[in-house]
Amino acid sequence: MMLQHFTAPAAAGAAQQQQQQRSAALGVANLAGPGGCWRVLPNGNTDKLPEVPGRAGVVVTSEQPIGEFAELEQLGAAPFLLQRFREYGPVFSWMLGPTKMTTVVDYDAVKSLLQLGDSKVIVGWNPEAFYAMLGERTRKSLEDPATRLNNRRMMQPGFTKEALTGYTDKGIVFVAWGSLIKICTKQLDAWAAAEGPVDLAAEGKDLSFEFSTQLLVDFDISPEQKHQLRDKFDALFQGIFSPPDPTPGSRFSKGIEARGQLLEDIEQLVRAREAREQHTGNGNGSAAAATRKNVFDYTLDQQREESGAINYAEAASSGIGLIIAGNDTSGLGVSALLATLPLFPEVVEKLRQEQQQVIKRHGEAITLPALDAMPYADAVIRETLRIAPPSAAVFRRALVDLEVCGKFVPAGSPLMLSSFMGQVLTDPRLNLSELSPPTSKPWSSTGAPSRLTRCVTSSGLSGGCSRTASHPAC
Repeated sequence: MMLQHFTAPAAAGAAQQQQQQRSAALGVANLAGPGGCWRVLPNGNTDKLPEVPGRAGVVVTSEQPIGEFAELEQLGAAPFLLQRFREYGPVFSWMLGPTKMTTVVDYDAVKSLLQLGDSKVIVGWNPEAFYAMLGERTRKSLEDPATRLNNRRMMQPGFTKEALTGYTDKGIVFVAWGSLIKICTKQLDAWAAAEGPVDLAAEGKDLSFEFSTQLLVDFDISPEQKHQLRDKFDALFQGIFSPPDPTPGSRFSKGIEARGQLLEDIEQLVRAREAREQHTGNGNGSAAAATRKNVFDYTLDQQREESGAINYAEAASSGIGLIIAGNDTSGLGVSALLATLPLFPEVVEKLRQEQQQVIKRHGEAITLPALDAMPYADAVIRETLRIAPPSAAVFRRALVDLEVCGKFVPAGSPLMLSSFMGQVLTDPRLNLSELSPPTSKPWSSTGAPSRLTRCVTSSGLSGGCSRTASHPAC
């Protein structure tokens, strides 16, 4: 029964793919990446290019449904990709369950495919298990331009300057602002009191989850309920990119179960909040409701305005999407910062100096002018995200026949484009033995190496890094 979650929509998806491939073939025949890293093959594989290499003899059956995922899980994603890169070069394939994933780790090819070829020769794609986990609404949001535009329009009011001012203005949302300070203080106190090593990856995700639930959705729940919600999201995250293994107890099965529970939980929370606001006269997007505004509230207000009422099933799905969008990549970014900053005390000192200057000019409140007055903090964040991108890989599908790094990639092939591994393994501008000293602005749009590179790239290849007394550096 569980397979029905994704086998039924697959046929419709296949028809849509064929139409996209026919449309894409028109007008892109001469499209190519710099230096010949990729090009369109308008007449197919007439040059008899070699096929993408991969492990032979990988059998995927109902009894063994996960392909090479078990090895990836055992080694870690980065070591797994590094091993395949050493064996096959920058383009190789592996089996994610029944799906053959063509993986590209050449930095220039990945960058130019996304910059020049997105929506022309490649298009958004995710495994069917991903959509089974997050629903057909997510498929439409990611693959249908009209739906994606409508969703952006629904969320846009939550990201206007007025809305951002509301999130940061102490006078308007003092409770939320005070809660963020409490979250940070509590986390710092816990780290200071820790007697053993601190798992920075886990701590970063915990901190990000607290922030996202506070700023994006602001569910009024107890700490115990929040802990239960986090456990269910963890199960959902684990299942999103796992193979579609319906065996009870598999990651996929646990993820499907967690999604059902989350939809019920969030719908109940939305209904309870609406009932409270109706009782106090603050509902329906009135001015009195401004004190509780967050991104989720703005999307609900937009839905009320257009439909006259809230669709609670859609609201619950939107709530899940917001927390995923605001937690997963943000958690990885926070983790990278936490792992990196202690290794560079001179950067931390400059950040503190900037903070002191901002407080003198703007006070202690978090406001948009105060945030705009932190160029060095912005540069450090950008540099960390550049060398340790939270979205280290993206999934796409080839719309036309392609040559990528000398290999033939037929139309319809699912693609995994790893910008992070490509940067680490194939970008000559990142020389790990020649790291430039920090400057007043450590981020550089030219891609030049920085002193932050060694820690983050090493941690990425080793599968993680934490700073302890016995392990002071990556």
